[in-house]
Amino acid sequence: MTPLLVLEDSVTEQLLRNPEFQTAFPNLQAYIPPQASDPKKCGSCAAASIAQQKALLLDGARSAIAQLSPQEKVRLKQIVGAQQVRLSYRAGHRYVKLTF
Repeated sequence: MTPLLVLEDSVTEQLLRNPEFQTAFPNLQAYIPPQASDPKKCGSCAAASIAQQKALLLDGARSAIAQLSPQEKVRLKQIVGAQQVRLSYRAGHRYVKLTF
């Protein structure tokens, strides 16, 4: 078991795509970032748009994870195999860091 798992962007995205996580927390599926580009935009415009959307979705996912009940947080730690989970996200103009 990992002592501390930090939910950075790549870890958060992998977690959101994990079938066990999706089953345990179906309400967080709305935060899964898109993978395909927008065919109506040029390559660089589409990439920038997707990157911005991805950043917002992952930040929203971490915020939603922070709001989980204590029992749900225990389940999350079981799924990821960690004793503690640390995440950070924007809440308005504040930057929130949380370890549970």
